[in-house]
Amino acid sequence: MQINNLERKKILFLLKEYLNEYGLNYSVEARNYIEEHFLELLGCDMAPDILFQIYAKLNIIPKNKNIYVNFYNIIKKLYGLDGNILEVGAGFYPILAEYIDQYQSKIKKGSITIYDPLLVPNKLGHIKMYKENFYSTINTSKYDLLVGIAPCEATKDIIVNAINYSKPFYLAMCGCTHFSSDELYEMPYFLGNYNKMYEKWVDSVCFLAKNQENQGFEIVKNYVKNFPYPIIYSKRK
Repeated sequence: MQINNLERKKILFLLKEYLNEYGLNYSVEARNYIEEHFLELLGCDMAPDILFQIYAKLNIIPKNKNIYVNFYNIIKKLYGLDGNILEVGAGFYPILAEYIDQYQSKIKKGSITIYDPLLVPNKLGHIKMYKENFYSTINTSKYDLLVGIAPCEATKDIIVNAINYSKPFYLAMCGCTHFSSDELYEMPYFLGNYNKMYEKWVDSVCFLAKNQENQGFEIVKNYVKNFPYPIIYSKRK
């Protein structure tokens, strides 16, 4: 993304203000990464979420390039946002949850709760925050929808939990695999071939999700604009 000197100064000023507020809540390594790559990856569709969430927060990327705005609109269309929503793996700065919270505050309906051990805000709007990992055994009976945007290790936990509590879920997969050691032991012939491994991982997630079909859910796999990995979600028929 090409920026002139004036834009560069404005963007770096915004970053400085952001880091003044939240910088100490990042690890030293994470903060160094932000400062080193912030301008370099600005405008890159494949920028990691640690940066992309800040770009979105500072409003320095166009809305049509903002994947979190895109997911917000999709989830709103599929399920509505007036219920009790749980987002797993919300990221360092939970920008999607902030968008949802702002909307819910306007309509005075619904709630948004998030899990992520790496959260940097201590308080943000009306969002209920858990700075901890999410597990499939957590009681989610009070929620209407489970959401995960690249939740990594929690991917299958979200689906197992959704099955156990018969809840719809919306899952945007990350670009890595999270097999158990037992699963890896059973398929050594795939090791070293990323594409094969990833295909196998996506298949295993889809296979797990299909258990919800017995609960009256439709399982959908698709792709969305500006996001390279599969989307898997369930919706009541």
